[in-house]
Amino acid sequence: MGKDDKPVFHQTLCEADIDWLFCVELNACKDFRTWVGAQLFSGPPDFEHRQAWRSVSNAQGESDLVWLVNSPSQGPLMGFIENKINAPAQPEQYQRYVARADQYLEDGYARAYQIALLAPEKYTSTESDAYPVKITYESVVRWLASRTDERSVYLKSLYENAVNKTKAPLEQDSEIAAWRYQVWELGQAEFPALGIRDPSDERGTDYWVFIYFPKYTLIYKTYRKQGKYTSSVVDLQLSGRGDDVEKLQAEYAQALAGEKISLEKTGKSASFRLQVPLVKPPLFDKERVREALTAAQYLKTWWDQASNF
Repeated sequence: MGKDDKPVFHQTLCEADIDWLFCVELNACKDFRTWVGAQLFSGPPDFEHRQAWRSVSNAQGESDLVWLVNSPSQGPLMGFIENKINAPAQPEQYQRYVARADQYLEDGYARAYQIALLAPEKYTSTESDAYPVKITYESVVRWLASRTDERSVYLKSLYENAVNKTKAPLEQDSEIAAWRYQVWELGQAEFPALGIRDPSDERGTDYWVFIYFPKYTLIYKTYRKQGKYTSSVVDLQLSGRGDDVEKLQAEYAQALAGEKISLEKTGKSASFRLQVPLVKPPLFDKERVREALTAAQYLKTWWDQASNF
């Protein structure tokens, strides 16, 4: 093969690959650590590297990357990095990073933390603006381009490959967007304590309504099967507690007694659930949506009391 020929083979690249590449550089390249640390911890690189890990879990879920450093002026610090190429945000993803970080501080691993989103510039999701620090793939490419060693040249090509895989944000479905806006308007007028977010910056065709709180999420869901709407529910979701359903059932047995609330395993989460009248977006049935928001308010009040016993 001549030097100007294109490579014979095409290699795939996914988010997990970038996780490892970023983690290895944090552990093995001082210059890279200095560059990332200046963004993550702000100000001059006043820290001593201890270790970085990929895919670290606690009771609040999994972090893509965790970095522990020691600052002479601030003490131990932790950096948390969520990595995305195209995948949408999982429910309450940023809030769960906060919950995990708070737990690590409570356990004495660090005195402070920072959370960052690592993603291509055009990546967007319903939560991407929540991250206080953003490190773009393109900025990694520019940093690698400033170096001439073979390793950096090769890594640069991999990050460029990932950038090229980034898809444009999904367009709004105007009818679903209108339905979500009507739900928000009703929530603002009659259920202000729920704090339903203005959906004007939402993307895609998602008609589930997420209402975020520090330690749980309320989700108004309508399920479909083979293109037909089948049922609507409101879930109070505890992220990362899917394997604890039996334990939660026993723990909250007294609070659940006499209630119509069921406890379900929903993926990796556990959800306290109320059935609500079926809706069929984009058709807005005000009375049925009102019943669902009433159920959401009831679940919130019930949980605030039950979890404080």
